[in-house]
Amino acid sequence: MQTKTVSSAVPSVVRLADYRPPGYLVDDVQLRFELDLLRTRVRSRLSLRANPALSGARPLELNGRELNIARLAIDGSALDLAALAWDGERLLLEDVPERCVLECETLLCPAHNRALEGLYRSGGLFCTDCEPEGFRRITCFPDRPDVLASYTVAIDAPQDCPVALSNGKLISQERSADGRRRTVWHDPYPKPCYLFALVAGELECIEGYHQTRSGRRLRLCIYVDQRYQKQCDHAMRSLQAAMRWDELHYGLECDLDEFKLAAVDDFNSGAMENTGLNLFNTQCLLATPDIATDGGFRAVERVVAHEYFHHWSGNRVTLRDWFQLSLKEGLTVFRESCFAADMDPSGIHRLDEVRFLRELQFAEDAGPLAHPVRPDHYVEISNFYTPTVYEKGAELMRMLRSLIGAKAWHRGAKLYFERHCGQAVRCEELVAAMAEASGRDLSQFALWYSVAGTPRLKVAGVWDSALHRYTLTVRQQCVEDGEPQPMHLPLAVGLVGVDEPLSLQLASGAGAIVGDSAVLELRELEQHFVFEQVIEEPTPSLLRDFSAPVHIDFDYSDMQLALLMRRDSDAFCRWDACQRLLRRAIHAQLRCESGAATTELPAPLICAYRDLLGAQDTPAALLAQMLEMPSEIWLAAPGVLIDACALHSAKLAVAAQLAVALREPLWECWHRCRSALGDYRPEPVAMGQRALATATMGLLVEGDCGAELIDCVVQLYRRADNLSDRLSALSALIDSSEPSALEPRAELLADFHQRWGGEPLALCHWLRVQSTDRHPRVLQRLQELMSRPEFEAHNPNFLRASVGVFSRSNPLNFHAEDGTGYRFLATQVLGLAPYNAQLAARLLLPLCDWPRYSESSSTKMIAELRRLVENCGEVRELWDLAERSLAAQESVA
Repeated sequence: MQTKTVSSAVPSVVRLADYRPPGYLVDDVQLRFELDLLRTRVRSRLSLRANPALSGARPLELNGRELNIARLAIDGSALDLAALAWDGERLLLEDVPERCVLECETLLCPAHNRALEGLYRSGGLFCTDCEPEGFRRITCFPDRPDVLASYTVAIDAPQDCPVALSNGKLISQERSADGRRRTVWHDPYPKPCYLFALVAGELECIEGYHQTRSGRRLRLCIYVDQRYQKQCDHAMRSLQAAMRWDELHYGLECDLDEFKLAAVDDFNSGAMENTGLNLFNTQCLLATPDIATDGGFRAVERVVAHEYFHHWSGNRVTLRDWFQLSLKEGLTVFRESCFAADMDPSGIHRLDEVRFLRELQFAEDAGPLAHPVRPDHYVEISNFYTPTVYEKGAELMRMLRSLIGAKAWHRGAKLYFERHCGQAVRCEELVAAMAEASGRDLSQFALWYSVAGTPRLKVAGVWDSALHRYTLTVRQQCVEDGEPQPMHLPLAVGLVGVDEPLSLQLASGAGAIVGDSAVLELRELEQHFVFEQVIEEPTPSLLRDFSAPVHIDFDYSDMQLALLMRRDSDAFCRWDACQRLLRRAIHAQLRCESGAATTELPAPLICAYRDLLGAQDTPAALLAQMLEMPSEIWLAAPGVLIDACALHSAKLAVAAQLAVALREPLWECWHRCRSALGDYRPEPVAMGQRALATATMGLLVEGDCGAELIDCVVQLYRRADNLSDRLSALSALIDSSEPSALEPRAELLADFHQRWGGEPLALCHWLRVQSTDRHPRVLQRLQELMSRPEFEAHNPNFLRASVGVFSRSNPLNFHAEDGTGYRFLATQVLGLAPYNAQLAARLLLPLCDWPRYSESSSTKMIAELRRLVENCGEVRELWDLAERSLAAQESVA
């Protein structure tokens, strides 16, 4: 029997309000895989019992997607497959005994499974990816996260698969007369089926160990293709560091004897936290100076830690339903963020997080795909692995810790993990644990889970020179319709004087002094906060360390922003002040008729930059961020439609002016950074120096750079001992309008391909840097690159490095007036959707943001979305995104 997803004109909607507990629970799962490229046989045996929490008759609900079912039986009695009535992916069986054994036999074809969900083939490996609903592509099962079971997995593998891995502990290994190997694994800890994993093939094992605080010796294993065995050292060190950190800060030890990681070439996401066997996209596990940038080393450290932290926040305590996705992801992203900050105290990680939030999550909140951190309905759950669920969810955790204090936060986390270990729970259970541990009423805070959008805080300050008193007034502009409900949030502030930050004495208003900040507690639509003994008129430093995911409106003068750039002690506020001044300059340039004229840059901005570049007391990583231009998305004024090409041109014009005005200090800074660097080491200080050198070079090439700079760029490439410097040089040559850059650009791109074309991860960087080329013929060039034999057309990394980077990071050509950029993206999505709908949906997102753009652009974007619906409407992932996006047009009309 072949099951097939039945498509209706309108896919069904799953609603949080309709949640019902499962009718049957699964105590034990036994799986046997007879692996074969074209005909894998899977036998499953489920020990079922009726859910004692329910009374009366109830059906057994099973899920299956595109399954070839050979046999289905209850207590040994085979069911008539032809008589079974499937409702899409759902099968309801009536009159099932209260206790029974369900047996299912399915036939799979891993070689033809290009969806990269369920069981598939990647290179020479068999592997699985089951989150969120991939397990139903393997066998019939009640595929929902609140069904937890222990698993025993037998893997019969062919001779070319000497290593076969699954969750849990190895029970036995044996070889049959025909050379096949049988490996049995048992995981006694109950888990939902989305955490099941299998990997089999020719794998090398890199071993390490971790000594827990209680004295246990834990074996660590990283399994990779033989080509990659020398590229795993950084991942192993990152895993060991994450384990130490979790024990130190949360008292959480890994309760296994062995913890395994495995790398897969073809993987839709970055990694997956399957219990005891974390699976990774090679891009997020492998790192050497030749295949990973500084950012890549940081990403490996964070992703490895993130997946390990899931062992407790997601696996041992898991989800009741998929609406609670942020319960595991928001909490784990926050834990990962704190870990990253401890590994690199420069603060650069936090700025990266804020930039991501303001560019992607805020845009999502303001667009047609906006949804709360916990959605109340969905059509396709894979479309809700979003910045709102992950990154905004993490900001909720950060706000909670700020509101109740670090000590209460850790007491609450301890209570949460101890109370709910082995359970599938909701977001309410986490908030309740924090409320109990702190003795605080957090009922108002819970609004963050149900309200979409980004709140706006309007702040005003008045200094009383006679009383030496400074009063801040904060008004909340709420995001929900109807009766305004203020949010519960922390606003961290400081006061900065002409020469240095001022001491803080909060006389009235809810809040507390924490370090060099006052953390003000907002609960009302309008609140007043009074600071005493303020001896000079201060400049307020607002939202320090980005204490809440909100917009801040304060009427800063250019002089005040420049003061914050130089004198503030908070890295985020220094960077934000710089971004605000740059935005003012770019908007002034944009207002010039046709963008032809130029305006003078604000003098305070130039002076502040000169001071920062010359003083050498600002951390290099921070100064590098301050020299980067704001993104087009953040530059857009609220309520004003974006002319993407005009905005980008204005940004380039301002960058060129800066390059001319700061030419000498930029050159000096570049030479100083390069002189300070020795042999490559992926350490924070050196990373900061390289980032600053890259930023200064990137700004200089926007001006009248001349042959001297081009020669420096070429020499940087030729002498480089790492990928970061090579890509820095290539990017500078691609961005330069200097005629003398054309020949070395072509030469060095060819050299890079010749030397590193055999390394897929390095090749993706080569594609990425060319996808951002501003030349009008870049689309033709990109299509030529994608037609090359080394371009792996079904590999997510290659598609993200080309199609994804072009549509997100090349505004001049993606938003080309003739609409060719939009058509290119839609055509790529249409070709991808029939076999990998999940990846196609993620690539589609830039088109869904059409309401932000001018009528000329939005009309063409809408036309491509409609073409997608007409030609691919049966693909639920695409239908869901396109329909939600197009609904905004109907509401406007």
